[in-house]
Amino acid sequence: MEYLNENKRPEVEFNSEIAKEFEHFQGTVLRPILKLQNENLLQFMNEYLEKTEKNLSKLNVASQKNCIELAVKTNKKLREKIIKAILLEMNVAERKIYKNSEREFNKRLSYLLIERFTSQLSKIVVK
Repeated sequence: MEYLNENKRPEVEFNSEIAKEFEHFQGTVLRPILKLQNENLLQFMNEYLEKTEKNLSKLNVASQKNCIELAVKTNKKLREKIIKAILLEMNVAERKIYKNSEREFNKRLSYLLIERFTSQLSKIVVK
């Protein structure tokens, strides 16, 4: 099937080697750290919900997930607290890689955290 605007699309340069490096770091460093720190991360979220007096029990599952997603994406203090805990688990070489692409890794961390929290709603305190 041919698209009408196919010839008008700009060429987008994509460096697959860089993407592979990000994915490798995510798979070998970030995911294992998140798994290792799972209980602490859940505790951070529970503390945030208690402090902000968010009552998830009155919300349906979709709204609970949305509330958690918003917290991870918009609450700077929560995000910084979590990132600090993750950075403390990295060695010097891993922290250098992280710092060189901090923005990209923070985006990936946000996605991974949202995924982790929303898949474990039963472990998050619902008042």
